[in-house]
Amino acid sequence: MDIKEKLNQYGRPLAVALIVIAAIVGISLASNDDNVDSDQNDDQAMTSEMQDNETASADEASDEAVNEEIGSEPMAGPVEVESTDATYKATAREGDNQTVMVRQIVSDYASDEGVTLNAEQRLYAETNLVNELGRNDVIDAGFVAELSKDTVAEIVTQAGELSEAEQDLWARYL
Repeated sequence: MDIKEKLNQYGRPLAVALIVIAAIVGISLASNDDNVDSDQNDDQAMTSEMQDNETASADEASDEAVNEEIGSEPMAGPVEVESTDATYKATAREGDNQTVMVRQIVSDYASDEGVTLNAEQRLYAETNLVNELGRNDVIDAGFVAELSKDTVAEIVTQAGELSEAEQDLWARYL
């Protein structure tokens, strides 16, 4: 049997089979397109809803942040530091943190003792004095940071004796 005879004998069933396969493939693709469009519409709706929620949350968060912000700028002016013969005591205000409080203690000490520190030396002194307090990420207004004058003097002296290489290392954190 040659090809012409085979096509005459099996041509119709072959054509019908090809039409059925094409129809199945077409329906399948159309169904997938509907699902993709539906999924895309769902994704777009979800994305839009998420953006609306994020915008609303961001607005609420910024409103709350204005009222109660962690790590906010300290109140205007220096922290009040009480100096006795043996200690420095600084009392936290709303928005203050341990570093702000210790910074004022170092400034008061330097002023009282006529000591001059550059930024790297100040950073060394402040960091080590905060470590002496026992780091606390959250403090409330009214918290009192108390450091002995001997401890402050010792650490400020160490800061003043930092080598150029050590100061370069501290400069990375400025």
